[in-house]
Amino acid sequence: MPIKQELAANLTGQWQIGLFESPCKAPADFCLGFLCCGCTCVKTALQRNELLEFIGEPYVCCGGIFPCGPLGNPQDPNCVWCEACCCTGCAISGTRFLMQTRFDLQNTCFDDCILWVTCLISWIVCILRMFVDIPDEIEAMVDLLIQIVNGCMIAQQQTELNYQKSKGYNGIPANIMGAVLNPKQQEMAHKAQVPESSRKGAMVGVATVLGGSAGGAIAANHVTK
Repeated sequence: MPIKQELAANLTGQWQIGLFESPCKAPADFCLGFLCCGCTCVKTALQRNELLEFIGEPYVCCGGIFPCGPLGNPQDPNCVWCEACCCTGCAISGTRFLMQTRFDLQNTCFDDCILWVTCLISWIVCILRMFVDIPDEIEAMVDLLIQIVNGCMIAQQQTELNYQKSKGYNGIPANIMGAVLNPKQQEMAHKAQVPESSRKGAMVGVATVLGGSAGGAIAANHVTK
């Protein structure tokens, strides 16, 4: 599901890999999301749990993209399994929304093209089915396209999540928090309790830089003397 324009306009970061190249650069995750519907559901739920544990946020249905009534409030984390099995597409999109808004990630033009084409084709077939008899071959091709794109999204998101975990997380960027998140989503973000382990990557990076600077200063001082 493509994100709203007002949100896209405030995103500046880049995914580690694009949707188009994810089958080649992350083949294992792509296959898990593409070859077997059961594996897709399991991988979708596990990926959401891994993300929520990393950013320290409670579970909200579909990542908060439908913040109305109980769908906008924290629920039992086990509900993610029902979401992944009954609304797989929305579940994957919800994880993608969380990652884009928490890690500041924008889609490339190819990403948007793939997502829009998939959405429009599925909507058109769904509408036409109410008025005419759609050949089974066309419905099978559309289902195959959706499954391929699901695999690409899962692979792209897992690659990005692995990278962010190595880098560390310190909360939502300020340019996203106030500009594009609605009140329900802001409330969800404010309730986040980022685990200390999620900050380690960032702290290690800082320590490495400081250590390198200190070492350089000591070496320079030694040479001067």
